[in-house]
Amino acid sequence: MEPSLPPDMRSHILNEAARLFVTRGYDGISMREIAASCHISKPGLYYYFIDKEDLFLAILESSLEELTALISEARSQAGGAPQKLGFFIHAIFTRLPLERRALIRLAAQEMNKLSPQKRERFSSRYHTVFIGGIADILREGIQRNEIRPVEAEMAAWAFLGMMYPFFSATGSPRFDEIAVVHFLLDTFLNGLSPHTGGQRERP
Repeated sequence: MEPSLPPDMRSHILNEAARLFVTRGYDGISMREIAASCHISKPGLYYYFIDKEDLFLAILESSLEELTALISEARSQAGGAPQKLGFFIHAIFTRLPLERRALIRLAAQEMNKLSPQKRERFSSRYHTVFIGGIADILREGIQRNEIRPVEAEMAAWAFLGMMYPFFSATGSPRFDEIAVVHFLLDTFLNGLSPHTGGQRERP
């Protein structure tokens, strides 16, 4: 018996393909395998996406939209930069399933699979709304004397760099996710010095 098709096939394809890209990488999966996993024909898959690059880019765009919404929500929170960063990192780990979190890492690792023009366009948006959004929170904190004067965009990259290892497709089963959230935020804001760690309020 044929499996019943979901009403929103495009979203179904995006979700299933995202899972496959995360677990096997861009080069490790074919459109034929994606179609089979989605229980549709290969021509049916091409009805929605013209090629693998088009599908991959749609997945990255969808992930970026999620992150943009979280950053906007974080910036609207009461409190200063530490509270806004705390909200953001907490939301990443508690509101995004593991595969959606892994897409953040996948975007950084596999963006070079896109053609130069599409890569440049997506990379520009990625840096503006994602990296730039975090950097803006940091700049506000610097202006309000909540964070010492640093290069905000470099600090944003460092903040994400601390998070990336926990965005593996297999997860980090040895660590409680809430404990990871508190550790990353406290370490980023206060470092590992015994004279400074743990001084800031947790989110």
